[in-house]
Amino acid sequence: MFANIHRNVSRDNKLSVITAQQLRIQKIPPKACEFSYDSVNLNPNHLYPKLMTQPLLLASTSPFRKALLEKLSLPFETADPQTDETVLDNESAQDLVCRLAELKAKACASRYPEHVIIGSDQVCVIDGKILGKPHTVENACLQLKAASGKTITFYTGLCLYNAKTNQAQVICEPFHVHFKSLTEQQIQNYVEKEQPLYCAGSFKSEGLGIALFDKLEGRDPNTLVGLPLIALTEMLANEGISVFVTDKSRSDNKKASIIARLLVLHLTQFC
Repeated sequence: MFANIHRNVSRDNKLSVITAQQLRIQKIPPKACEFSYDSVNLNPNHLYPKLMTQPLLLASTSPFRKALLEKLSLPFETADPQTDETVLDNESAQDLVCRLAELKAKACASRYPEHVIIGSDQVCVIDGKILGKPHTVENACLQLKAASGKTITFYTGLCLYNAKTNQAQVICEPFHVHFKSLTEQQIQNYVEKEQPLYCAGSFKSEGLGIALFDKLEGRDPNTLVGLPLIALTEMLANEGISVFVTDKSRSDNKKASIIARLLVLHLTQFC
């Protein structure tokens, strides 16, 4: 009986055409009815490519990261992770951003226990020194003066954490920025005009900050803004979440899930 179910489902990719009458089910002993979705291949995740069965959360209040994630056209929520971002003694830039990205994602797990959570953190390194957000005009000018004519590296930590399974994927993505030689007046004018006070490195690459650079080097330009989308789509795929799924596919998967549950319930009534 179970083999027949599997062949019908695999061929038609639909459950709605299968009925108990077609399967000619006869009354069988109760112990023989001890089966699950997987034992008869009725789990919708076996019938369709796995879709977004868990909600997605961005553990950030950054409007820049939010705008980047919206490019993937996936529904998601945002939350403030409220984490301590203090650098540990002798902690490298790579270790720092990976630790904080994971910390941010896991900090939201108690409030969002069913979600797949995205955490990200970024620092700028000039001459081996970690620079954070400037917060003041004076610090922003000092950071840009230090970067003038040099190549600086941005390290972005990315974590995708499944709060339901307690599984975390963590990577560090580097990106190199070659600065033009800037005059003090250019630096002051730029900071006054764009106010990059909450951006590591004191610039907004998605805005006028692009005029500060001579060359950019990296796998993903989104990394520079703070969310490596290429790496993120790979992580989402590892969780079985496809960014290419349409609204119709999501609807079909939901229908398949309902039909599977109804069919299994119907089959148990014959036991």
